[in-house]
Amino acid sequence: MKKYFLTIITSSLNTQRTRKISDAIFEMIDDNEIRYAYIGDTLFFTFKTDSERIDIFHYLETVLENELQGFVLTELNDNTSVSFPNDMLEYLFSNVDSDSTNDIEWFDDEQVEENIVRMLNNIKKITNKPSLDFILDKIKDKGINSLTPYEKDSLHEYSKN
Repeated sequence: MKKYFLTIITSSLNTQRTRKISDAIFEMIDDNEIRYAYIGDTLFFTFKTDSERIDIFHYLETVLENELQGFVLTELNDNTSVSFPNDMLEYLFSNVDSDSTNDIEWFDDEQVEENIVRMLNNIKKITNKPSLDFILDKIKDKGINSLTPYEKDSLHEYSKN
């Protein structure tokens, strides 16, 4: 049996919508071990089935067409990386065989923060640095408080030279 992770984005989550989505998923799986959790208007499911990913995708697309804004379906394997609070991780993935969870990359809050900082630093490197003239014109037109943090950092760097 394959193990899947499904993320469903809705416009407004309520008990009736959650039940309809859960029932639709339950009809297509071969295992009684379906788990779900939610954050805001986003639902997260884990389940096992012999069905192929593309068949599940088309089924969900058809059955839940009016119930959601979008969804992401992925097979759980050694290329899967997830980050949730520990209790949510434990609940959602407790139905996954323990040998397969050894290959899933789990992130704690500190690792997530480090990764975000690293990504932002990389984005800064590839983003065009605003010119000093651009920054000064913006200050003149809209005031110093209109500068983005990146523009303020750039202005600070310019002031060192």
